[in-house]
Amino acid sequence: MPGWHRLTLTGCVLVLLAIYLRAVASPPIDFSAYYGAAADLRAGRTPYFNALIWKAAGYVTGSTDTKPTPGIAYVYPPALALVIVPLTELPIHAATIVWISLLFACVIGTAWCLASLLVSRRDSSFWLLFAALALGIALFKPVRGALTFSNQADPLILLLLAGTVLAFVRRRDGWAGVLLGLAIAVKPFVAVLVLVLLWKGAYRLVSVAGLVSVVLVLGPLLARGLFEDFAAAALHWGGPLMAASPVGQSVYSLLLRTLTVQPYTVPLVEAPWLVTPLLALVGVVLIGLLARTVSRSRDLTPIVQLLEFGLAIAAMLIFGPLTEEHHLAYLALGLTGTLAAGLSRWPISASARRLTIATAALLMLPGTQAIAWGFYLYRDGPIAPPLSFSTFLFLYLLVAAAIVNLAALRLLRAPDASDQGLARSP
Repeated sequence: MPGWHRLTLTGCVLVLLAIYLRAVASPPIDFSAYYGAAADLRAGRTPYFNALIWKAAGYVTGSTDTKPTPGIAYVYPPALALVIVPLTELPIHAATIVWISLLFACVIGTAWCLASLLVSRRDSSFWLLFAALALGIALFKPVRGALTFSNQADPLILLLLAGTVLAFVRRRDGWAGVLLGLAIAVKPFVAVLVLVLLWKGAYRLVSVAGLVSVVLVLGPLLARGLFEDFAAAALHWGGPLMAASPVGQSVYSLLLRTLTVQPYTVPLVEAPWLVTPLLALVGVVLIGLLARTVSRSRDLTPIVQLLEFGLAIAAMLIFGPLTEEHHLAYLALGLTGTLAAGLSRWPISASARRLTIATAALLMLPGTQAIAWGFYLYRDGPIAPPLSFSTFLFLYLLVAAAIVNLAALRLLRAPDASDQGLARSP
């Protein structure tokens, strides 16, 4: 291994270590809700007690009202909390360190999956790419926020989706189904990605994913009598009250904040009756875009299949119902594929160079929550246009990610794309 490779690897490891040390020094936020839910399950109580209080009070994230419970409410299916039950034997600080270590392992695992998709050899170039991907993903703002601030489970979902793509590309549909099923068991809305897999004829994969997710989601809910509590909490979190808050960054949120009266923004016009038909229209357009762009064939290069999956993920997040900043962590898959596509044709294509620069800019965006929340000016009253449109910042980023993803697919499908190394199957 060349000396500069060793130096680069060492630098990546040191930066990752610095991020890790910062993360373990931060107080738990969302993990405190996971830990509390696990303790409730262990004691035979409902893990949705706080969530039901929020629902009864009509409270949502970002509300100007007084929070009815301390901390964050747990709203996932019980599977995640059940996995964390053994950690309740530890003090919450020690359990948080274990959880953060797991999240970092997920980032590293995601980098491994992506590096394995992009190159087939295990030489020094692979390890350099692996280290660069691990560092780049950890520094990507939505992922970095999950690691060092919220302790959200999104790096875990990111790993499961990356593993699903890798197994799918390698025709290991059983494993791909298990991994996708696990992701759905944590975040049920991820199930919409099944539509792309059905389009590609991966029926065995979909069957396995369905079986795994049904067992892991419905099993604990029915066995512990938690179905009604979970349904009530999920409907509140995915409903219009939560989506109207600046925390929501999907098209559904845009429609609510521009067409209905709510405490956060002044609507352009009061037309609540338009929300549902316009949302349905957006859904039809997104499905049509995917059907036109995503090939039904599986005999494609790994990078093209990664880009197709990335586009489906972007469409999923654009549609909603509740897309938050940290969910943009999943864009790391498509953006990695886009960056690889641009770099593979950098020497011969000005379009590739522009695409690479635009994608790198998206990956390097700093923390921007204050802008997306309208600088919190809604606390003094609804924000009027045009400043109210700043509250859709992450939706704009989602659309930008989808655009560069589409551009990368077009680039690789150009007649001379087969001449490029990264565009070939390993």
